[in-house]
Amino acid sequence: MDATSLIDRDLAAIWHPCSQMSDYADFTPLPIVSASGCRLQLADGRIVLDAISSWWCKSLGHGHPAVIGAIQAQLARFEHVILANTTSELVVGFAERLLAAANALPEPRTQSSKLK
Repeated sequence: MDATSLIDRDLAAIWHPCSQMSDYADFTPLPIVSASGCRLQLADGRIVLDAISSWWCKSLGHGHPAVIGAIQAQLARFEHVILANTTSELVVGFAERLLAAANALPEPRTQSSKLK
C-alpha cells in the first residue's frame, strides 16, 4: 500500500467525524495497516497506542480471540436477519441478560425521590 496515495484518496473522499478537516492540511490521517490488542501499526511500521479504544468500542482490544471466535461461529449460522417478526436464541438470550442486568441496578435517584 502506498500510504501517500491512500491519504490523498482519503482526503478527497472521506469526511472524518469529530475532526476539523482543515487540520488535515498539516496533520494527515494515520494510515493503519493492522491492529492487535491496544496497538495500531502504521504503514511506515510505527506502532501507536489506541488509547481511546477506537472511540470506546474496543474494550477488549483489536483482534481478541474470543470476539473473533464468537463472530465466526455466528457467521457460520447466519450473519443478520431483520428482527421484524423474527427471533433467535441469540437475540432472546441477549435481551434476557440485558434485562437482568438492568433490573439489578438500583432504582434511579432523582431530586424528587430525595424529597419523599
